[in-house]
Amino acid sequence: MKINKFLILLVLPLIIFSCQKANTIDENNMMKNFYIPSSYQNIADLQDNLREISKDEMPAVVFISTEKTVTQTYFDPFNFFFGNPGQMFPNQNNQQQRKLKETALGSGLIYQKKGNQYYIITNNHVIENADSIKVSITGNKTYTGKVIGADPSVDIAVVRINTNDKLDIARIGNSNDVRVGDFAIAVGDPFGLSGTMTFGIISALGRSNIQSDRVSLTDFIQTDAAINPGNSGGPLLNINGEVIGINTLIYSQSGGNIGIGFAIPINIAKSTADQLIKKGKVEHGYLGIYYKPLTKDDISKLGLKSIDQGVLVSQVVQKSPADKSGIKAGDVILEVNGVKLNDSNNLAIIIGNLSPGAQVEFKISRNNTIITKEVVLGTRTEKSFTENNKPEVLNQYGMELSDLSANIRAKYNIPASINGVIITGVANGSRASYAGLVEGDVIFKVNNAEIKALKDFNKAVKNNSNLNYFYIYRGNETIIVTM
Repeated sequence: MKINKFLILLVLPLIIFSCQKANTIDENNMMKNFYIPSSYQNIADLQDNLREISKDEMPAVVFISTEKTVTQTYFDPFNFFFGNPGQMFPNQNNQQQRKLKETALGSGLIYQKKGNQYYIITNNHVIENADSIKVSITGNKTYTGKVIGADPSVDIAVVRINTNDKLDIARIGNSNDVRVGDFAIAVGDPFGLSGTMTFGIISALGRSNIQSDRVSLTDFIQTDAAINPGNSGGPLLNINGEVIGINTLIYSQSGGNIGIGFAIPINIAKSTADQLIKKGKVEHGYLGIYYKPLTKDDISKLGLKSIDQGVLVSQVVQKSPADKSGIKAGDVILEVNGVKLNDSNNLAIIIGNLSPGAQVEFKISRNNTIITKEVVLGTRTEKSFTENNKPEVLNQYGMELSDLSANIRAKYNIPASINGVIITGVANGSRASYAGLVEGDVIFKVNNAEIKALKDFNKAVKNNSNLNYFYIYRGNETIIVTM
């Protein structure tokens, strides 16, 4: 035991010295291989920069609260127990309606000043259908806001406030310069907690088809900087404190942040806001085609050579700009103004964000021959959208309906052989809810009328609004519901 202790005492210093030397080598190698940007050689510089952003940019971020009147259909239990004994179940005869005040919260950024008028960029869904809008600035007073214009297809709106107070203007960056891995800072009022700042990185760029139940003429910036309800409309900043995006939505099954948030690129938001400030509306380019993303199966069956991506034109609208320029069904559009198409939504975004009257060059494959077509774009209207329109709210039934687009079919797994309109939302306590209708049901027939689009449904229920037989497709089954 004495010898062992002696050996331990002799060897221990050597072990300690070797470990220290190894650590020194590892640290040196690590420092050689680890790249620290020249502007942040000291992590304290990054810390100071974030503090400066919080101090300098936070005053340009506003808190938006809205109030609107909604009509709610409800069943009165008093009538159920003490009303007509013959009515054993709720129906349209013993349901009532009441008007309620609904409040919502969001964020925005002060974008521009003209005289004593300040223009604020926010999301359309923050102020949509609002009866009143209040705009507050952290540590400052509250102003009355007025919507001067909105564009649902880009989800951008501009709110104006009038004041002689001196307010800060946000510094606008360039979203074209954004790269995956860049630092990102989200600022806003999540859950009404004003002046909240979160930090992360840019996770991905060019995200599309995020909102599959509505037309979207934007591709999104994805970030892991925490975004929660109430952040909508607030800015996404780069490490220099410049606005690179407008925080819009999150991907979440719980309603809270899980590190997947999306922002509208500021270049698109800025272009939209400028038009809204100048004209009160936004005009989008219109081509006039129906199309689908090109798949490997399409490439094989159509015998396409040397083509790996693009969109297949399935129909050309008569007398549309595409028709007048000679684009035909069966054409494969490969490029627009030199930009290669990577999916169908990419085409909608490119065309939708060009102005009517713009001349656009299309590179097309037709019968395995590459040709070009020059098209002068028309003006896009609600009827000319190639995707489904915004869901229509039917207050008398308490449900939202949409036409069946390719995105909607994919989302709800609806076969191509099924036609009709799909239920995208059902209000609690509504006639639709009591009748057992659920999101994802497809109404393909009302009474004896075949339903292929929203206009067919509206016509069918208008002719007989008292009681209708709804034929429902649900999971390969047919259900009949009366309302």
